[in-house]
This record gives sequence, C-alpha cells and structure tokens, in this order.
Amino acid sequence: MASRGVLLTVACALGLLGSLAALAWGVLVLADGRELLRPVIAEFIDVQLDGTGVLNPEDFLNDAYTLFFGRATLWLGLGCFALVATVLVWLWQGWARIGLAVFAVAAIVLALRDLADLGPGLLKTLGVLSAAALLAALVLQWLPATNAQYRTKRESRSR
Repeated sequence: MASRGVLLTVACALGLLGSLAALAWGVLVLADGRELLRPVIAEFIDVQLDGTGVLNPEDFLNDAYTLFFGRATLWLGLGCFALVATVLVWLWQGWARIGLAVFAVAAIVLALRDLADLGPGLLKTLGVLSAAALLAALVLQWLPATNAQYRTKRESRSR
C-alpha cells in the first residue's frame, strides 16, 4: 500500500484550511453581516460623499448586505465543495484533484472580487487566506512526486 507523502499531506492540510476559511467567511456574514458592514458603510459615506446626505446610510447598508448575503452563499458553497474534494483527495480519489483545482480557481476569483470591493478587512483576510491555501493545495497536489504516489496507489489497487 502506498503511503501518503509529505506533499499530499500538506496539500490536504492546506485544502482543509482554505475550505474552513471559506466557510468562516460565509458564516460570519450570515451571522452578523449587517454589523460587520455598518462601520465600513459609515466610513464610505463620510469619506466619499463628505456627509452630503445624498444617500441614506440604512438604505445603503441594506443594499450592501443583500450583495454580501449572495457572496456569503457562494463562499459557503465553495467551502463545502472544497472540503468534500479535500477529503476525497485524502482518500486517494485521484479524480477529486480536478474538483479541488476548480474550487481553488473559484476561490481566487472570488477573493480578488472581494479585495476590489468595499468590505470589512476581516472578510478580505479570510478570502485571501482561503484563496492562498487552496492555490497552494492545487500546486502541491499536481507536483510530479504527488502524481507518482497516485500512480503507485493505482497500480497497487489493480494487483
């Protein structure tokens, strides 16, 4: 039986970290999203609109929360699927590496989107952490040494 190497173990640990960060992003917004957004919205109105009173802060907060709620569901879905893919990679399901790669790319796109948008620093940090961890897992799971481990495992199953 082929043993898991260091690279595959680290890739799965990073996949787990990235998945949990994505899940945390979604849970934070669903649990206390309005309060996370309130200071960011207030600062935006003070700095950008110079307190002109053109925009009602509560209306702006409601609109922003609606968008954040949608992104929270994306992060939750991404986190759940990445977690399942990570567990399947750990269980030697080679095809799951493709799924984990897809979710890593999705996390990177979503994190870049969040960085460019108005939002709390905590959520931006969680998004970048998720994207970076899943990107590192993506790279590590496709290195030649990891591919050799999967090949050895596949050959030992066919005997």
